Amino acid sequence: NRSILGDPRNPEMQKRLNLKIKYRESFRPFAPAVLAEEADRYFELPGDSPYMLLVQPVKESSRRPLPEGYHELPLREKLYTLRSDIPAVTHIDFSARIQTVHRETNPEFHALLSAFKAKTGCGM
Repeated sequence: NRSILGDPRNPEMQKRLNLKIKYRESFRPFAPAVLAEEADRYFELPGDSPYMLLVQPVKESSRRPLPEGYHELPLREKLYTLRSDIPAVTHIDFSARIQTVHRETNPEFHALLSAFKAKTGCGM
């Protein structure tokens, strides 16, 4: 595996990783790796996405209400508006490019994400 790990719930994580590790624009979102058995908790996902090929919406239940006048805001302000419970991986249109992680095909990464879930309640 070649992954950068960060807490998807942290509103500053996207900016921090982009600027300090990836050396790219701070607004670029990260693609979440999520336990396959947890994916439908966060995403409207029709099936598996083991190769990070699908872009799907974040579920309504994980979204935050947008502030009044959001659609009139300048793009930069929209980028830093808290849109979901998993802001580090939520694109401006409420989508995410998802990788589902299965115990059978990727046991070590699955175990790591499971340990994170045990500590935080978040399987991503």
